[in-house]
Amino acid sequence: MDTLRSDQILGELRELWASLGKAAEPGDAQGVVRACSLTLIVFAEEADDPASIGGTLAELMREHPHRAIVVRVRPGPAALLEHRVLAQCWMPSAGRQQICCEQIEITAAEGSLADLPPVLLALRAPDLPVALWYRSARLFDAPAPPSGKRILDSAAAAEPLAMLQRLAQASPAASPVADLAWTRLTHWREILAQEFDNPASAALLPRVAEVRVFHTGQTVPPESCYLAGWVLDALGRQVEVRFEAAAEGAIEFRGPGFPPLRIAGCATAQEASLLREELGILGRDPVYDRALVLAARIAGRDRG
Repeated sequence: MDTLRSDQILGELRELWASLGKAAEPGDAQGVVRACSLTLIVFAEEADDPASIGGTLAELMREHPHRAIVVRVRPGPAALLEHRVLAQCWMPSAGRQQICCEQIEITAAEGSLADLPPVLLALRAPDLPVALWYRSARLFDAPAPPSGKRILDSAAAAEPLAMLQRLAQASPAASPVADLAWTRLTHWREILAQEFDNPASAALLPRVAEVRVFHTGQTVPPESCYLAGWVLDALGRQVEVRFEAAAEGAIEFRGPGFPPLRIAGCATAQEASLLREELGILGRDPVYDRALVLAARIAGRDRG
């Protein structure tokens, strides 16, 4: 196994940009612009589709140009550390210059992960924020350098509700966490907020005694726990929460003196759109932090 050397990888990046620059003659408007606003470290399984990961990163770079460091993890204790460097480019419809972002791919066996943090630290884009995206929730505890935000999708975990509780335990740490299962609720929460901005609906809130969350599938997903937690936080008091399997997602408010108020869910965004939203806020989201605590409690109750 060759030891990964950050100076060698950075040298290869310089050579890459030099070769891209040679593609344009001096004074040619069709040149290459190097763009970077953050470092995005991705932990993925080696078996994950590289084209899917690359497509997501390509979409992200249009709004969040970045240096991507993709760590592809091979199961097993055998030592392995390999790498390659590449660039992803796109040309704005109104422009003649290519916008390019750099990408470092590292393949590492699980037995080699402990050696990675110093290398990843040295490979960060200087003086820019760092975000971690765990495309595989299993790798959430993998050794990693400090970051401004850690992002995963609890719905993709082997035990989603247990992952919610794990996130709640990790949340008080210096690096805030984010869950794409929560981000999927953005439009739904906007619809609910608009509904209760209506004075007639707002007047009913003190009468709410029960919240029913309807979900597809036989098991309660983390999105349903987040929705219930967010509603409880907004109400500012405890009410009964029930989950029911149904043909479509919905939430229903019940209480004495008014008929049930039911609001159906809406279509969810794709992976790149969800990540784009989370990377737009690299600091803490206090609304999410409060909803996470309540969602984890609800998840613990449901698992029990």
